[in-house]
Amino acid sequence: MKTGPKGFTDLEKQALRSSLVEACIQSWIDKGYTKTSIAALTSATNIATGSFYLLFENKEELFYEAFLSIQSDLSERAHDITHRQPTLEGFIALNVMLYHEYDSKPFLYTFNDHDFKLFLKKLDPLQVNRLFESNYSSFEDALETCGLTSIISDTFTFDTLNTLLSTLRSGHETTTNKADIYELMLRATLPHITKEKK
Repeated sequence: MKTGPKGFTDLEKQALRSSLVEACIQSWIDKGYTKTSIAALTSATNIATGSFYLLFENKEELFYEAFLSIQSDLSERAHDITHRQPTLEGFIALNVMLYHEYDSKPFLYTFNDHDFKLFLKKLDPLQVNRLFESNYSSFEDALETCGLTSIISDTFTFDTLNTLLSTLRSGHETTTNKADIYELMLRATLPHITKEKK
């Protein structure tokens, strides 16, 4: 039975918003932003389509909240890895985890993809900045926790690692496992852009 458009308590609204965020993340992983519809999400969560607009202003607000949730989850996982192993090896383990995460969910993390760019265009500049600042902040926390400092600058290190990650996630086929290649390149690159704090 569908939930009606009126009469939600604050707790019900919170639960329904969470359900929609979870459904949105799964659909985004499976289909991407443009092929995910409000009707499909409300059907998946057993909510009347009209009720959606009592919970979110539009599709982009839901996707924005979903992406913040994804970033929060990644940040927690990064925190767990680097606090269990606060060393260079922990930083490498974190980056390898990110490689596997990004590679397994291309619709979520291919930031230069047309689908993702359409999503970003629907956001205001402050929202876009918050998404990227959250990502950068997690990177800086990981460096600090692992006792590393950038040789040139944090932005250079961040951009270098992102370039390395995106290069290995391209459509180019390899005879060797790409994750193994990524780890090898990561280990070869890090001594040139980071050093251990004294």
